[in-house]
Amino acid sequence: MAQGFANMWIYFDPLNQPESSFRFLGQQRMSGHNTLVLAFSQKPGSVQSPAMFRFENKTLPIFMQGVAWVDASEFKIVRLRTDLLFTIDVLDVRQLTADVEFAQTRIAELTLPLWLPRQVSVTWNLGGQMIREQHQYSDYRLFRTHSKILLNP
Repeated sequence: MAQGFANMWIYFDPLNQPESSFRFLGQQRMSGHNTLVLAFSQKPGSVQSPAMFRFENKTLPIFMQGVAWVDASEFKIVRLRTDLLFTIDVLDVRQLTADVEFAQTRIAELTLPLWLPRQVSVTWNLGGQMIREQHQYSDYRLFRTHSKILLNP
């Protein structure tokens, strides 16, 4: 039911940083990394492209808050936990939590490693019913495509 974990780092992109408030929480050792722990909370009036929640033919924008563990030397996100900033009363969504562990991933065709999701846990509280999903990622591969834009075909 849940998707889109590979781009969760987008909250920290320099162009999106004005859309959130950030707070430094301290340092912590996480998955073999010395990390900086940062909290963030989106500012709904500032978010240009909010995440969308789709369920039962309804689509609503959602706003997030969370905590990130960032490698102190390489500034790569090691773990990211997000939660809803507000419940979605229209659909009775009381909780939507994603906990993503990122890992350095090598793809044969690329010279530089990428930091991609290794494991994701998603917890929902939908109308009082708890739903949990576990996603495991491995064996990433590179896909290529070619396209051509034709003007006035």
